[in-house]
This record gives sequence, C-alpha cells and structure tokens, in this order.
Amino acid sequence: MRLHPDDRKLFLFVRTELVFLARYFGLDLTQVKPMPRRHAITRRGDCSAAGIIRITLREGGKRETVHSIAETMAHELAHLRCWKHRDDWLGLYGSILLRMSARKTIDRLRAVCELEP
Repeated sequence: MRLHPDDRKLFLFVRTELVFLARYFGLDLTQVKPMPRRHAITRRGDCSAAGIIRITLREGGKRETVHSIAETMAHELAHLRCWKHRDDWLGLYGSILLRMSARKTIDRLRAVCELEP
C-alpha cells in the first residue's frame, strides 16, 4: 500500500507511537500499515490476530483529523488484547488514551501534520 506523498512523516510518527504504546501496555504489535484506500472509505483502522494494525490517514483525499487518528490508534491497540467492545476493552482503551494524553500525542500529531502540506 502506497502512502499519499504528504503523509510519510505522519505515518512514521504514528507507527513509532504505536510501537511505544504497544510495548508500554505489553501488547503484541507486529506491524503497522496504512489502510488500503479501498477500505479507507468504510473504516478508520483495523487489526488482526497476527498483531497487524492498519490505519487510515486520509479519506477521499482529505486527511483525517488528529483526534480521529489518535482515537483510532488507541482503539486498534486495545483490540490487540480484547477483541470485543466489552468492559475489559473499554478499560484498556481508556488507559491507552490517558497514556497518550500524558505523552501529548495529539499535540505531537498536530505538529507533524503542520510540517507536511
């Protein structure tokens, strides 16, 4: 899957942040990929039992918001441990969002987006 030319630095940041957060929470993340365009219309991200997360950075040529990207990152990371949206998933999702807040992930995402056109 090829990235939009304006999203290379953003994808590198997202991948690096996902790897850090996965290690912090003891999650089995094996790979991060951009979401293929044909799926980006209907979903912002997904993950597999093999530990692969795919994430959408653009929909219809327009970049997703930093909040949407951050929420998708946390959402898919939580699925690496809990497949169903139950209390255990919700607890982990909330913990990931809190850690992202402490790391100022959204501010850093915004800064990366401003570096690219």
